[in-house]
Amino acid sequence: EKKRSESLRIGNKISLDEPLRLELDDDDPDAFRARDEKTPASSNFFSQGMLHDQHHPQKKPSEPDKSFQLTRSSQRARILIGILSTSLATIFGMVFGNDKLGFNMATSGSIQKSAGSAGYFSSSGTDEELIAMAIQLPPTYNNLAEWTTPVNVNTELPYFFEIPRAGSATTKHILSHCLRLIEASDAGSKNNKDATLQLFYKNDMVSRFVNIDTSTRQGINQARILGFAESGVADVVYSSLLCDITKIFNPENKLRMFGMFRHPVDRAASYYDLQRADNPKIATMSIEEYVTSGNLDNNWVTRFLVNKFGGGLTDDDLHLAMETLRKKCLVGLYSHLAQSLLRFNSYFQWNLVSTASHECVDNSPNLDSVLEKLVVVKGSDTWNLIMQQNKFDMKVFEYSQQLWESQKSLFD
Repeated sequence: EKKRSESLRIGNKISLDEPLRLELDDDDPDAFRARDEKTPASSNFFSQGMLHDQHHPQKKPSEPDKSFQLTRSSQRARILIGILSTSLATIFGMVFGNDKLGFNMATSGSIQKSAGSAGYFSSSGTDEELIAMAIQLPPTYNNLAEWTTPVNVNTELPYFFEIPRAGSATTKHILSHCLRLIEASDAGSKNNKDATLQLFYKNDMVSRFVNIDTSTRQGINQARILGFAESGVADVVYSSLLCDITKIFNPENKLRMFGMFRHPVDRAASYYDLQRADNPKIATMSIEEYVTSGNLDNNWVTRFLVNKFGGGLTDDDLHLAMETLRKKCLVGLYSHLAQSLLRFNSYFQWNLVSTASHECVDNSPNLDSVLEKLVVVKGSDTWNLIMQQNKFDMKVFEYSQQLWESQKSLFD
């Protein structure tokens, strides 16, 4: 637990890096391009310290594994229906659509609401299979609002599911330093012995935090004793301990989950670079030695989503993790960090694009890339070893990419 806790205190250990900037592409409202410090500022500019992932370009999620497959007869029926539907759509589009296909590929996977349904679901096969499974989430996850329901700013608290080296440190800095949102996080670890809830300033004398530590079970229990869930003192809460943090909330005071996801290999390499700077033993290890030494996390994201930190994982654990994201989480991607922040801003009705916030974000560093040096070559032995240790996390990441695309239509 100490190791997990320290891994989340990234922002307190590292110095600020020179900012990299992204400029909004005038030709594509949902795309950003990098510009260096010499490029004149644009009037239509939103930036942060993040370049698109050059090593792992966006790709479509892989096909669902065998646990999602239908019976052979059902598959044949679906294939026949798909062929007929596609043929009819193509003919219809060519006749009535000026030789264009009769369906808009840009809206593939868009959010749809079914008649009589309480929520939304994407038209992807994976979502359909998850819905058919009727997976029951843990009872405490009822204290997480479904992300498709309207946001209630009076009774719900934004909750950032914190994944080390996946954009959490950068997001935290921007929301607290630029938006001045009062945070509940590991920042209160040195002040969590007080008998009442209090606010403190960080070293920048701008960012404020509550005197509780949400990175440990003890700290979360102390927050419960002090009545944190009902207090309304914080604007956003950060924690990796999903199951524990939801226990102290209730149906009248819910959390609303959002998070940033990153390719498991990139995250592992980044965390290795960070540990080399902090841990003398790891500093002498090569990445290959690090991966085989037992220091590499095993399916970290999946385990924290399902509250299973030891033993083997099963397909049931994977499906539970995916269903939690499908129903409860607004997804951001580290490879699209600026766009993710804009989605969060729109969803929670923050004011990230005001002049003051705009300038602050413009000069914000990417705290999650500090000390990053290593690039793991795809298909190398090291790559394969990391993937072997994170095969469930890879499926969760691919599903987060799918959710990112399906949630996009709500922000067009």
